[in-house]
Amino acid sequence: NGMAPLIPLGSTGTLALGKAALPWQVVGYAERCEIPESDEDEQTFWREYLLYHRNEGFAFIVDADDGWSWTMPLTGVPERAGSGVKHEGVVYRKLYDYTGMVTYVLGEFYWQVTQNQRTANTDYQGTGSAAAKRLNREQTGSGEQQEVVWSGGEALSSDTVMTAFRLAPDQRAAMQRDATPTSLGGGSLLAKIFFWGFVIVVVLMLFRCGSGGGGSGRNCDDARATFGAASSEYQNCLNSNRSGGGYGTSGGAFGGYSTGGGGHK
Repeated sequence: NGMAPLIPLGSTGTLALGKAALPWQVVGYAERCEIPESDEDEQTFWREYLLYHRNEGFAFIVDADDGWSWTMPLTGVPERAGSGVKHEGVVYRKLYDYTGMVTYVLGEFYWQVTQNQRTANTDYQGTGSAAAKRLNREQTGSGEQQEVVWSGGEALSSDTVMTAFRLAPDQRAAMQRDATPTSLGGGSLLAKIFFWGFVIVVVLMLFRCGSGGGGSGRNCDDARATFGAASSEYQNCLNSNRSGGGYGTSGGAFGGYSTGGGGHK
């Protein structure tokens, strides 16, 4: 059975996600599980909250057994560095590969999220003084339909999340996790993330549709080519060509899919 979100859909919290603190609104929620490689491996679950800011686009906060974290799509692709990768001057070591699956969904998304959807992921951890940083490579589909995207972020404390979303003190026990924000625990924080890649996948789909039937896709072509499909510049261009905004309980506030409820494994 899916766990109800600890942060209510529609809530707005002020968080500094790699830059100045901004108000982010919770528009979607999903519970995921990691598919064990063998019957002897323990199955773990985690929760993901899709956040939206009208200028910055999308980000995620993740509630996992080893702590809370935030993440958002990267602009560009990390370069290989031995068995790891390097991004913006930080060297990351490979942690592990895993397969995730959706078990429960609430809220609205730009893409259709369904029960039992799977992704193949590889997680990386920053080295040295950047040990709190994480990268994730996510692959969806196969063959000509294959999409590979990268996301990055850092750990968050449960107190930071509670303060940002003004949660009641009696929720503190439910919010706390076994590990500190920078602890590696039994698995990396970004190992608990599913929806990163779909942000870019959906933006690409919207671009393809727009470029074939109107001016908005073509108007954003230069931004996408220069900054990448996951960049805030490209997302801002797309947002400027859409009307409305904000969170809605129905009707697709972002022009996407409204789940209308949860799906149980």
